[in-house]
Amino acid sequence: MGAPTAGYHPTPGELDFIRKSFNECTAFLNICGGFMPALAAGVLEGKTCAAPRLMLEDLRKQAPGTKWVEKRFVQDGKVWTSGALLNGLDMMRAFALHTWANTGAYGLFEGLLQIGHFPLRDVDYKDAPSQL
Repeated sequence: MGAPTAGYHPTPGELDFIRKSFNECTAFLNICGGFMPALAAGVLEGKTCAAPRLMLEDLRKQAPGTKWVEKRFVQDGKVWTSGALLNGLDMMRAFALHTWANTGAYGLFEGLLQIGHFPLRDVDYKDAPSQL
């Protein structure tokens, strides 16, 4: 799920769709603010999640049933969340490796990583030039 437009509130039908999709999927990926509709639908309750770093303090107060961590991405069961939009790329790399590492598709994916020179960045932001 991607982030909604600022100020958008999902309709009851959309929240039902999110819950249904969550219940039926094997992986539920949320990039950046894409966690917001999932949180509103209740599917992040009891999960460990990443979110944009500037939002973490408020989220810990507003949604204490979710464990909010300062990471580029987090996997908790079938739930994957990223810390920000560009961290979604780190999450997608980890998801692909997790999903296809022991399959015939792994060679293709590894080749794409090499062609694109996609970097492996530290999940805890230790390689970030500055801390927030």
